[in-house]
Amino acid sequence: MRNQKQAVLIVIYEMKLSNSPAFQSVIRQISSGIHLIVYDNSSSVMCDVPTNDFLYFHDSENKGLFAAYNYAVTFCRVNQIQWITIFDQDTYIPSSFFESLKLELQDDQCCIVPRVKLDNQQLISPFVVENALFLFKFRTKKETVAAINSGTTINISFFRKDQDIFHSGFPLDFLDYDFFARVAKMNGQIKVLPVTLIQDLSVADYRQVSNQRFANFFTL
Repeated sequence: MRNQKQAVLIVIYEMKLSNSPAFQSVIRQISSGIHLIVYDNSSSVMCDVPTNDFLYFHDSENKGLFAAYNYAVTFCRVNQIQWITIFDQDTYIPSSFFESLKLELQDDQCCIVPRVKLDNQQLISPFVVENALFLFKFRTKKETVAAINSGTTINISFFRKDQDIFHSGFPLDFLDYDFFARVAKMNGQIKVLPVTLIQDLSVADYRQVSNQRFANFFTL
């Protein structure tokens, strides 16, 4: 492995940073060698803790998750950090996460993803894109393995330095689908971490996704 440097990104929106389960978990677990980035998409500043030990950025325009993710990726590239792990504000991270992750940081891995469940123990990640999109329509022979953004660790060196890793055409909806579809086209290896995270999602049922959101995914 040529570079052990890691970063963690937490994206918050209209939640005080001190109330974020992800922040509470990460700040207790990460070692001094891991850089923490907090990207605040709220209309007003939600950072209510000292920022001595992490990078904080407030984006009141709330351009979308792609902007937050690409901001963190740019920081990593400038500082020669190979790995970045993304968390939503509402992710509960077990104490074993970072130790387990450290064992899997291999150059041939494109992404490392944990199992993610809801409070009711429903497994929502990883998943097969085609099954999630067409569960009540029809099945396809193609299988693209994907995961939700939160908990995903990305090998930044796997991607071209002159391109954004996340596309602006997906400010929120289907950003994870698009990312993992491109990983599949690049034959990127995805490792499933033997750790389970708990995620509080406001929308976890893909049957409720609007027709326009489906159209957005298939026309870009």
